[in-house]
Amino acid sequence: MALIRLYMTTSLDGYVTGPQDILDTPMGIGGFRLFNWLDRRNDPGPSGQVYAEALATRAVISGRRTYQHADRWQGDHHDGVPVFVLTHNVPGDPPPGSVRYLTDVRECAAQARAASGRCRVPGQAAPSCSVRLAPALYVDS
Repeated sequence: MALIRLYMTTSLDGYVTGPQDILDTPMGIGGFRLFNWLDRRNDPGPSGQVYAEALATRAVISGRRTYQHADRWQGDHHDGVPVFVLTHNVPGDPPPGSVRYLTDVRECAAQARAASGRCRVPGQAAPSCSVRLAPALYVDS
């Protein structure tokens, strides 16, 4: 069974964006500094390792807000892998690329695991979505 691992860049005081984050400024004021590690994504060390792990996956789980603030990754997070967006309400417009909207957390986890084979599935979500996803991460065997 595929392991689902939650990834989140967080400041030491617990924030995932700068203040006043909206769709026009998705990282808020000064929030992009939380992602400065991406500048070293091709270097050896922790930044390169985290980035390589993210690209070695065959499916991605995201919360709706993260997905929207990332400009929907233009329909492709990386390499055409399916993106499973956990949301309270499915939007009326069809999702781009390989994106699928799901409202049930266990179904979201099950579909992502099935799509990934035995590879890891990164969950990239804000804390509220991560809390919803957490119970579906572990399944009795």
